[in-house]
Amino acid sequence: MRGAHIEAVAVLSTAHLPQHEARTIEALINENVLIGMKRNEGFMLFNRQTNQLEDYSLDNLHFLLNLAQHESVDWLMFDRDGPELPAVKTWQPYCSEPITNAKLFSGWK
Repeated sequence: MRGAHIEAVAVLSTAHLPQHEARTIEALINENVLIGMKRNEGFMLFNRQTNQLEDYSLDNLHFLLNLAQHESVDWLMFDRDGPELPAVKTWQPYCSEPITNAKLFSGWK
């Protein structure tokens, strides 16, 4: 398409965010603080809005946004069935303790 602007989207598992961060992000989308949209099993966020997040304790989201910016990704879609990045910690639903891949794969059979 001539003149069309194409933006990159990365799809990640919602397991990369602890539940309290996911709930905060959804609330910020509802309040129009963040550009994004809620979905049935996750949400989608525009990646160029880190200034709006400075007042919130969203360490895992900040890490993922920085990673996405480094890779020139414009949008992050968090989906329950999205892929998990092996090098990034994950969280079980309704759990505050992270599951690291080191825990999962070191000596577990």
